[in-house]
Amino acid sequence: MDGSAKTTPEWLGSSGPPEDYVLERFLTFGLIRLTNRLNRQAMRIVDVTTGLRLPEWRCLVFICAKRGITLHEIVDRTGMDRALITRAVQGLVEKGLVKVERDDEDRRMVAAQATAQGSEVYQQALPVMQARQARLLSALSEPDREAVYRIVHALNACLDAWPEEQGSRPGHSA
Repeated sequence: MDGSAKTTPEWLGSSGPPEDYVLERFLTFGLIRLTNRLNRQAMRIVDVTTGLRLPEWRCLVFICAKRGITLHEIVDRTGMDRALITRAVQGLVEKGLVKVERDDEDRRMVAAQATAQGSEVYQQALPVMQARQARLLSALSEPDREAVYRIVHALNACLDAWPEEQGSRPGHSA
């Protein structure tokens, strides 16, 4: 062995994996495992840097990027659960980092904007999170970086085009 890191398990192309590795053959399992590891790391960094929970940080990023963004827009842009967004924004309000305002015509629509303190927390943490991003991306060559973004975009497009009636059962129609 030349000492280089293996990128795929030895059995991947074989007729069948050992029973212990069945889940590892699923793309979603590998992505979830990676996402969980990245989230745990991000949670530690965000907690140390800002004292916020990760969902609060993610909401603050969107709120600082677009003044008056609605919670509905945050849900759409992040793909996060509406209840999680609501709790995160409420936590930011309680910490004095965000203020919210209900639409007079549609009381369900809630717009958020950062307070001066919220903008300060965002400006303090952003360089730390950007440095983390740069370090993660430095593990990849430029073509690999481009490929990752292209693949993520393609998978999102595939899911966007997935017929609603099929739900989570590919190959089955209602």
